Amino acid sequence: MLDLLTNKLDDIYVGLLTGFATGIPCTLGGFLIDRLTKGRSVDEGPQHSSIEPTQGLTVTQAVSVSVRMSSSTTGNGDLTPFILAAVAVPCIAYLFFRAEILAAATLLTFGLFGAWAGMLLSSLYRGDLRGVNWLLYLVGMLAVPVSVVTVVVAAKTPTIAPAYFAQWQQYAQTNGVIGMLNSKIWGFWDVLWFVFHVAGVAVMFSAIWKAVLSMSFYAFVSRTSATGDQSGWFMRRAARYGSKPLRRLVGLLVLLALAYVLVDGVAFVFVTQKLPLLAQELMNHILYGARGALR
Repeated sequence: MLDLLTNKLDDIYVGLLTGFATGIPCTLGGFLIDRLTKGRSVDEGPQHSSIEPTQGLTVTQAVSVSVRMSSSTTGNGDLTPFILAAVAVPCIAYLFFRAEILAAATLLTFGLFGAWAGMLLSSLYRGDLRGVNWLLYLVGMLAVPVSVVTVVVAAKTPTIAPAYFAQWQQYAQTNGVIGMLNSKIWGFWDVLWFVFHVAGVAVMFSAIWKAVLSMSFYAFVSRTSATGDQSGWFMRRAARYGSKPLRRLVGLLVLLALAYVLVDGVAFVFVTQKLPLLAQELMNHILYGARGALR
């Protein structure tokens, strides 16, 4: 996998420059929004919060708020069954708007992350948040937009892809799905590869959504009381991603790694070619022993 990444370093570098060009203004915007919405600083007067202004909010206290909020929710389940039940819709949408969707993923991630980073830095400056763990969490979360850019680059130029994949979007917009099928530009394995590819893009957006929930909770908890009683449905849902921040961060990176192998074609080759051979070798070993292949 490292070799595959090395071949895309130039594209990743360009993607990061584009992302940070979007994220830095959003960081300044988030800082200003936090300053304007919170009014005077904690040193200028009392705040309506059960946490002492001079104390600030630590990561541990925020996690405690998260546990109390999430335990009070009934939960409506996640969106995974609905995503799986509507495979055709995202596949067709991605086929027609692949370039736009990938560009939106980069800009959306860096924009939201930049705004949240600005709010977090403002809260640290004001004293609403306390402790070096907040900065460590911010630095750790930097890995998320960097990983998103890596996935986007792999989606634009997959290492393993059907012939003329780069022209699929243009061909679909000109001739439609039926035209692609009639022209035999698609075969069964091409369609199956495309499903794997789109699944990887969906996993990437799922990771972005989970990151947004985590960031939203910490932005929320830095400006409200620690009771967790002032939140709506969205923040109660986001509270589930506020607990165990290190585990959540690792989970996000694992999701993005999965997204990478899906969009790059590595997972497709493993499942359709290597996995059957491994399964056959295992079966031969079980049935005939180590010397079974020689018989």
